[in-house]
Formats: sequence, C-alpha cells, structure tokens
Amino acid sequence: MKMLKQKLNKKWEVLLIHHTHTDIGYTQTQENIEYYHVNFIKQAIEIAECLRIENREHEFVWVCECFWNIEVFLNEVDSSWEERLNTCIKNGSIEVTGNYLNLNELIDYDVLKNHTKKAVNYASNLGININSAMTADINGYAWGYADALYENGIKNLLSCVHTHHGMYPLFKKQTPFYWKTPKGEKVLVWNGEHYHFGNEFGIVKTATGSYINRDEFMNTFTQENRHEIGTKRLYRYLKALENENYELDFIPITVINSL
Repeated sequence: MKMLKQKLNKKWEVLLIHHTHTDIGYTQTQENIEYYHVNFIKQAIEIAECLRIENREHEFVWVCECFWNIEVFLNEVDSSWEERLNTCIKNGSIEVTGNYLNLNELIDYDVLKNHTKKAVNYASNLGININSAMTADINGYAWGYADALYENGIKNLLSCVHTHHGMYPLFKKQTPFYWKTPKGEKVLVWNGEHYHFGNEFGIVKTATGSYINRDEFMNTFTQENRHEIGTKRLYRYLKALENENYELDFIPITVINSL
C-alpha cells in the first residue's frame, strides 16, 4: 500500500472479538445497564439471523463477555427470544464465556465458583462445552478466581487490562502465560491490549476512537476517514510488534460498544 514506508515481514492474522463491555454502575445505573445489554443481545441475534438467511452466518460472531448479560436477558424476554438466543449459541454466531461478571478482587472463592458454574451449566444444557473466559477492564483478580475457573473446566482466560490503573502483567502485552492457581493447577492467560483497542482501527463504523493511539490522527479520526487512518494505524502497530520480536503471526483485538 502506498501509505506504508516499510513492508511487513509476516503474513498477519488479526482475530477480532466483537462484544459489549460490561461496566455496571460506572457509566450508568444498574437498571439502565440491564436495559442496554438486553437490547444489545437482541440486536446481535437479529444480525446473526439475517446473515444465516444469506448463508453468511460465520462472518459474524458476537461474544457475550459475561454470563450475567445472558442471565438478565433471560429474565426479561419471552420464550421465543430465549429460543432464538439458544439457536445462535448452538450454531456459533453468539459465544458464551465462563466469566460471570467483571468483579473486583474482594469476591471469595465459593461465590466465584458457584457463579462461574451458572455459565457452564447453561451452555452444557445446549450441548456446548465452555473452556474459556473473558474479562475486560480488570487489573486484579481474587486469589481464588483461577481455581474457580479451572474447577469448572475453564482452562483459558482472555484478559484485556485498563492501562490507566495498572501496567501489564510481565510488563508485556499481547503475550500468553500460565497462571498457577493456589491449588497448583494452570490456566492459560492471554494478556491482551486495552479492551477497546480495535475501535482505534476503524473496524466498526460507529466505534472509532483515539484512546491508546495518541498520534497525529487523534483529533481528525472520524467515521468518514476511518478506513484510511485505521489502516495506517494497524500497519504501524503490526510493524511495531515485528520490531519488538513478537514471535507469533496472529493477534486478538477486541472491538466493543462500551457500557
């Protein structure tokens, strides 16, 4: 591409994780957040259904970051919406993770284990095995969280930290490591970028921003020029990873609506 002064050395695979961040009580009241998340899931179901009709269902996967979102949804909708959600989960267009809610480090082991089990049981009743969890905007976990995940069959955790309140574990982002639990087990953790990093590449029209990229485009990045500026930012980012001797040829990037 003409905009690039340096070519990339790798053939990169960018893995997009599209979800809505769950942040109760910070941006809105709990009642408003519940209302929003119910409607987000409804929209995800409708998009997935439209793509299924067009035989394009695998082009879109919506990730429910927390099982709490689904729990609220099921409490608010009728059986027809529940059936539509279950169909989307079964065919893989909506994914459920083993994280119940983005909680602080004060929650004890029994609460974490029992609430994690809610997601596992729900998915199991649909014939789905959950082995991964996802958290966003969390820089610390209760000591028993890893064991609560492991004992519910969840061996993988995607973590997207908030860099304003702490630095990356191991002082390095976009890297995997094993978290040794208090009971001596292991959970594979991916230490990712900021949880709405994908918004800074213009991937989704209505989700653009300059939160991490404090560059020459931060005051001019809009929905109209998102492709041009987003592409420049993405190639610059990938080149920086190469210069840092990043060993892999893929990266996960989350794209969100933030609530």
